[in-house]
Amino acid sequence: MSSLREPVLVDFWVSWCSPCLILGPILEKLVNEYREKLILAKV
Repeated sequence: MSSLREPVLVDFWVSWCSPCLILGPILEKLVNEYREKLILAKV
């Protein structure tokens, strides 16, 4: 883990949360655009 250089964005979400459902696709698009520079972890 010490060699990990990319920032990790942790998304705490639940299926019944309206803001989570809105933000989810936006985060996915962001991660796809910055695939080599950002890691998304969903919890």
